[in-house]
Amino acid sequence: MLETVNPKTRSVIYLLITIAAIVGVWFIVKEIRAYIRRNKARKNPQEVVTDSLDEYNALVASGQSLSKPNSDYKAVTNTIESLLEGCETSGSELNVVENIITVIKKPIDWAYLKSEFGVREISNCGSFGVSKQSYDLPTLLKDQLDSSGIYSINIDGYKSTGWALETINILRDYFKTINITI
Repeated sequence: MLETVNPKTRSVIYLLITIAAIVGVWFIVKEIRAYIRRNKARKNPQEVVTDSLDEYNALVASGQSLSKPNSDYKAVTNTIESLLEGCETSGSELNVVENIITVIKKPIDWAYLKSEFGVREISNCGSFGVSKQSYDLPTLLKDQLDSSGIYSINIDGYKSTGWALETINILRDYFKTINITI
């Protein structure tokens, strides 16, 4: 069928078919990795929220206080939800990381953000809002911050530039600087 097509045009068609196949395989691998990560040692979302609230209360009892006003954390949780609802992009994922870095300066901030986020119903990509999954914040971030690319962050004195295989790694690197693990 393609024998009658100009050789240059045929080469372009083969190139496009090859690119489409590579993108298709990449998407399938990405979805399989996300599925495995979602189901690997997953805790009950409400249990994570309860543990976070207990952690926050213990830190308050030890004399620690939040770095920002409570309303800032609420705004960030709502922003995270809207950016990760449905199909996120690498840009929206980086925006989520930047929002988190803006409010998280110490462990008490992270405990409060997790408890403030609570458990939310988030639509999966391609489900058009029909298929929703219950997420606590750490699980949502681990599942959804999976794009790769070049990034540059300069927020409140934290500067980082480079290549991330998954966007969650940018957040992990920042958290290491303030003794938080995710």
